[in-house]
Amino acid sequence: MKKVLAGIIVFLCLLQLAIPGIARQMISTKLQSAASSETIEVDVNTVPAFMMLLGRMDYLRAEANNGVLGRLRVSNMVLEGRKIQADIMELDANNGKAVSSAESLTLTGIITEENLQQFLEEEWGDVENLKVTMTPEQIAVSGQLEFLGKKADLQMSGIIFEDNGEISFHMEKLEIKNSRLGNAVIGNFFGDIVLLDTRRLYFPAEYESAVMQNGSVILKARMRQPNE
Repeated sequence: MKKVLAGIIVFLCLLQLAIPGIARQMISTKLQSAASSETIEVDVNTVPAFMMLLGRMDYLRAEANNGVLGRLRVSNMVLEGRKIQADIMELDANNGKAVSSAESLTLTGIITEENLQQFLEEEWGDVENLKVTMTPEQIAVSGQLEFLGKKADLQMSGIIFEDNGEISFHMEKLEIKNSRLGNAVIGNFFGDIVLLDTRRLYFPAEYESAVMQNGSVILKARMRQPNE
């Protein structure tokens, strides 16, 4: 009987040591798939450790580089939270249902000038020589477009803003310089371009902030609590 009890204790101890690595790998694989990232680093812990397999995470921090956030690729994103209850197998679903509850959970993404430029090049296929410059006041975009049979220089400016859970690039001004027409201020010709729908993440999220700075924009979303 003592040998059986001793065997059970040894087995539980080995299980306690093995589970964190197994669970961390499962969570890491799912989050990396959700972010479509090249690399990801995950720090997760729970006591007792076997609760991780049931989706309980006392603390989680995952940092991914060159991943996809919404519709564009970002240079860096960090997911961090405490007292999380989740369906681990659904973490890559991006349907807002993987996390059922959390004391706190935030997602931060950094969009660089290069990230937005690459996205706009794909979105505006007819615009050539695109260049994006970010400052705390605005996002400036320059490029060239075929206009009335001749190359025209474009000068645009806009901001990042949120409306009903959608984070968009809002074009405030567009100026076309053409040797035939001179300068023409067209206004919001290109319209708003949705970058991220916070309702389509792996947890029920809401917009928190967008901080524009030199060379990048820092986006932050947090988990929406049931009573909010």
